[in-house]
Amino acid sequence: MSALMTCRSCMTNREGIVKALKQLGVPEDKIQLAVGQALKLQGYGRQSAEVEILVANKDYHNGYSDFGFSKKDGEKEYDIHVDDMDDVGKLASKAGVKGKFSASVTKWYTAFMAQEALKKTGCYNTKIKAEGDKLVIHAQG
Repeated sequence: MSALMTCRSCMTNREGIVKALKQLGVPEDKIQLAVGQALKLQGYGRQSAEVEILVANKDYHNGYSDFGFSKKDGEKEYDIHVDDMDDVGKLASKAGVKGKFSASVTKWYTAFMAQEALKKTGCYNTKIKAEGDKLVIHAQG
């Protein structure tokens, strides 16, 4: 049976999450951002969650559930809300990733944040390349 999972992540930057989602092929117009009030994520059956970033399933991956990201009060890190079947099934397939979709979002987010940190130190010529299952940041400068 399908179940809505909630996983703690290391992600703290909303724009970085959106950038990672776009990198994985989620169209910008399918990414909904909460303004003031949380958005409702509809899981399989009666499962639901309140989120700050939402991608609805019928508009993107046609899976069991919406997926999204939320923060608990006072917390810096986002939680990932994704259906367990979609995470390794339709959502992963739609994004063209092996393994878990949620892990791929985290991987791209981390690469983008590292790239930004390098730019702040004066290393403006950076590129992220996928090498097998790894992302490698090439930096010059």
